[in-house]
Formats: sequence, structure tokens, C-alpha cells
Amino acid sequence: MFWRSSNKRRVDPDKAWQQQNSAQQHNMLYKYINLQRQGRLLDVYTAQGHEALCTIIRDELALFLYNDGKGKLLSRTEIKRWKRSCVATTNVRYLRIF
Repeated sequence: MFWRSSNKRRVDPDKAWQQQNSAQQHNMLYKYINLQRQGRLLDVYTAQGHEALCTIIRDELALFLYNDGKGKLLSRTEIKRWKRSCVATTNVRYLRIF
């Protein structure tokens, strides 16, 4: 049986776009790529190719990546712990990779 909450808040569909546009002004990652299919990464890839793109990612985006871009293989236990902590503290969505 499905229950419908009578006090359910109405969601403004434009609110997400407004928040997104506001975030683009304050978050420096959006200069690299944004939702309008623009940004430094696309410009470099189009003009110079894959190798130049990898160089930009390695040199400029390493501080945003896990373990300074060096990566790490995580055990299933570590992944589950991370998922629980994210769900408990924020509304984070993630991609399942395996």
C-alpha cells in the first residue's frame, strides 16, 4: 500500500538551475568544465588532443582528485564505509563502478 503525505513540500523545478548557476560563479571547477558544454578541458581537448588534456588534468586538477591524482584501490569495506558516511551527512549521489 502506498501512502501519500499530505504535508509534502512542493519543489520548485527552477530552484536546481538557480543553485547550479550560483555555484558556477563560486566554484572554480566550473572553469574547467560546466553544464553548457564549455570550459578549459573541452577547449584543450579540441585544440590539442588527448595528451594535452591528460597533462592539464595531472598538473592542474590533481589537488581535486583523490590522493593528489595518484589514486588508490579501495577495499569493499572502505567503499561501504564511505557510502554510509556520505548518505548520513549529505545528499550525495555516486556512480556504481562495479
